[in-house]
Amino acid sequence: MDAIEIFPRGLKQPEGSFRFGQDALLLAALTARFCTRKDKVVELGCGCGAALSGLLLLWPCAYGLGLDIGEELLKAARENALSLNLAGRTEFACADFTGKSRAEAIAKNAAGFDVAIANPPWQIMGRPARTVLREQALRSPAMNIFEAFFQTAHFLLRAKGHFYLILPTRSIGELFFALEKTGFGLRFLQPLKTSSRASICKRIFVLCQKSAQNDPQFFAQLNVGPGNPGAEGDWMGRVFTIQQ
Repeated sequence: MDAIEIFPRGLKQPEGSFRFGQDALLLAALTARFCTRKDKVVELGCGCGAALSGLLLLWPCAYGLGLDIGEELLKAARENALSLNLAGRTEFACADFTGKSRAEAIAKNAAGFDVAIANPPWQIMGRPARTVLREQALRSPAMNIFEAFFQTAHFLLRAKGHFYLILPTRSIGELFFALEKTGFGLRFLQPLKTSSRASICKRIFVLCQKSAQNDPQFFAQLNVGPGNPGAEGDWMGRVFTIQQ
């Protein structure tokens, strides 16, 4: 069976890394659902490339760049893109958005992207993870990680470009701080309920626009459920049901 027909099953990930999950796939699915301009897309913190690959499978004419700090993850992302027949329209590069080399590492890839996507580290408190890769996915030592992601997106996006993110609801304060510091405007925000057992929404999907004023639309909650494994067409129907 063709790899595209079974996506996201079979994606390679380095041993000890934080497994990609629902958030990465939701980021791709919801970006595809809302976005209209889709020629060039960059993912910040791409990991093994699950979200970027999923989005490019839905946008057959788009070009994608994935940036991450982990070389092992980037190697897996390149292998996954190759298996999905996406190697001809993807690139992956190493970049530390918070380090001294951030500007130099990213500058060579700056080319006026239409869309940026990200699911930044959630800064979950607790004991250190068992591996460096898992720790990098969960937390950043930088206190201003959201601001660093927004600064990078601002550098890479064209004028009025769009930045789509999935965030924990408890990060709304950090989101507004980053917006004020980096010149983005909030355009819409939508709560996501990803479990029928949950009584509250713990995630939000947001769209921010470069060099724009805050003018947000607040959408009703989206309920995300399991898909139909036998569904034909694109991969979203196999993975999700999404209802307003």
